[in-house]
Amino acid sequence: MRLTLNTATPVDGEYSTIWHFLMIEGAGPFITVLQGAVFFLIMMRTGAVWLFPFLFLPFFMRAIAFLASFFWPNDEARIALKFALPFWSLPLFVTCLLALFAVLIVRERNIDMISISVLTVVSFVAALTIVFVDGLIFF
Repeated sequence: MRLTLNTATPVDGEYSTIWHFLMIEGAGPFITVLQGAVFFLIMMRTGAVWLFPFLFLPFFMRAIAFLASFFWPNDEARIALKFALPFWSLPLFVTCLLALFAVLIVRERNIDMISISVLTVVSFVAALTIVFVDGLIFF
C-alpha cells in the first residue's frame, strides 16, 4: 500500500480483487460522508454551532473532488465506472448529500454568510496546502 497525504494506491499499481479496489477507493468518501452525517446529527440534536466546520469540511472536500473529476475521475467516479454506473452518479450523489446536510444546518442554526465565507477561504487554503505539500514530499 502506498499512502500519501492525499492518496492511497496499491504498491504494484493493480488491485488484487474487487474488494481491495472498494476498500482503497471507497474509504475516503465513506469516512467523509460518515463524518458529515455524524456532525449533522449532533448539530441537529444539540444546536452546537461551533461544530459547523466539522460538517462543512466534508462537503467542501467532496465538492473539490467533484470539480477535480472534470480532469480525472475521483474516488466515487472510479467506483461508479467499476460498477457500470454513469460517471457522475456517485460523485453527484455524495456531494449533494453533504451539501444538503450543510444547507439544512445553515438554515436551522442561522449561520451567517460571513462565517461561511471565512470557512470556505480557510478550507480552500488548507486543501491547496495539502495538495502542494503532497506533491513536494511524495512525488
